[in-house]
Amino acid sequence: MLELRSLKNRFIFLYIPVLVACSILLFFLPDKAELFTPPLGNFLQGYFYYCASNNVTAQDPYVYLRLMRGKAKNSELDNLYKKLPWRVAPTKINFTSRWDTAWQPTDGHKPVANYLQFWQKVRPIARQIYDSTLPFVNIDKPVIHFRCSDIPFIKHAMYHLTKRETVRWMAQQIKLQGYTHAVLLNCAKNHYARDQDSCNQYAKYYAAIFAAEGVQISQQCLSELGDFSTMYHSPLLVSLNPSSFSFMAGIAKDPTTYISCNMGQETPSGYTIMTDNQADWLISTDAPLLHKEVESYSNPIAVIQHLAS
Repeated sequence: MLELRSLKNRFIFLYIPVLVACSILLFFLPDKAELFTPPLGNFLQGYFYYCASNNVTAQDPYVYLRLMRGKAKNSELDNLYKKLPWRVAPTKINFTSRWDTAWQPTDGHKPVANYLQFWQKVRPIARQIYDSTLPFVNIDKPVIHFRCSDIPFIKHAMYHLTKRETVRWMAQQIKLQGYTHAVLLNCAKNHYARDQDSCNQYAKYYAAIFAAEGVQISQQCLSELGDFSTMYHSPLLVSLNPSSFSFMAGIAKDPTTYISCNMGQETPSGYTIMTDNQADWLISTDAPLLHKEVESYSNPIAVIQHLAS
């Protein structure tokens, strides 16, 4: 026992100086040349987690430096990040997550504690920040965001394709709010696509389902910031499949104007559903197409047969 305690103390003694040295090194990187910010959706969830959670961990000095000192991939995002205030939640929420998974409502087999309470706390803060920093987009149609990039091809437990019946349900929700036209965002230039031809086939498949259900689809592709602002300013936003990019726009909206797929996680034993009490916006409680049912997402003909089953 004494040996274990001695080993633990020795580890802590070595760990703290290394952490401090790394933080100092990151802070003084010249011209931010070696440090890059994550994509916009990931950046914003990390930013709000840092600002509004009372559970800052040992990783967070690095997160702060990466977010605040990092170099964005374009000047448009760089200008946005420079405008963000870093102390915006005087009363913080007891919410524990990793900074880069804070938007995810489940952690393997179980729901994340205080998930909805945290994002309800963030909502008015996000809305105020977006209103003062985002370019205004005048749009009078619902926006449907479909993420197809490295996912679903890498078969990450969080990211799936949505089944046909869930898409039909989404179309009915759009029509119930009085709309018969919507804009589909699936912009390849803003997100690396591992297999663009397959992504195009999936987007075409989903657009056809909406059309068959009475919601005509047009497509738009602005900049990353332009698409994000379009989602935020839309009268109704639909997250067709899981994406921090669309979630970070949707969570700032009036919850009656945000619809999402189920954002649970696949596990070896099945799928952990995101439940109704984890959202105050409209969510589907249906599971998506699971990765274990798919041999290759680069075979859209076979995959679409699974989506329709």
